[in-house]
Amino acid sequence: MLIAFAVYYFFCIFLFEKKDKSQQGVLIFTLIILTFMIGFRGMWPDKGAYLRAFQAAPTIDQWGRDVNIVSYSEAGYFYLAGLVKTIWNNEVFYLTCMGAISMCLLYRTLNALCAIPLLGLCDYIARFLLNRDFTRWLS
Repeated sequence: MLIAFAVYYFFCIFLFEKKDKSQQGVLIFTLIILTFMIGFRGMWPDKGAYLRAFQAAPTIDQWGRDVNIVSYSEAGYFYLAGLVKTIWNNEVFYLTCMGAISMCLLYRTLNALCAIPLLGLCDYIARFLLNRDFTRWLS
């Protein structure tokens, strides 16, 4: 996978001279691909924690009951997992929804704060996405 990202980086370097519309298209396409990579991923080191939170999350009809928040201490995230679970109780759907939310927020942040959003995405991939894979390889 590391070689694929290296090729992607070289591709992005050539896009820096192109119009913003081309860069935005590649940015959106890449974020969609990353969303599905998050949803259909294998055993990344953090997958177990996400799945424990999803399995313990209450569905909407259980929200009024006394609920013990496990795995994640953020109540908002826990109830968001419960909302997704109510829509469809499927782990791949859950991971894909969470990935989509993350990638939408990343898209808005990159466009708001980066002079070259595509370069910001390359930095995100290198610092966070690849770090997860290296963590898996080392463990």
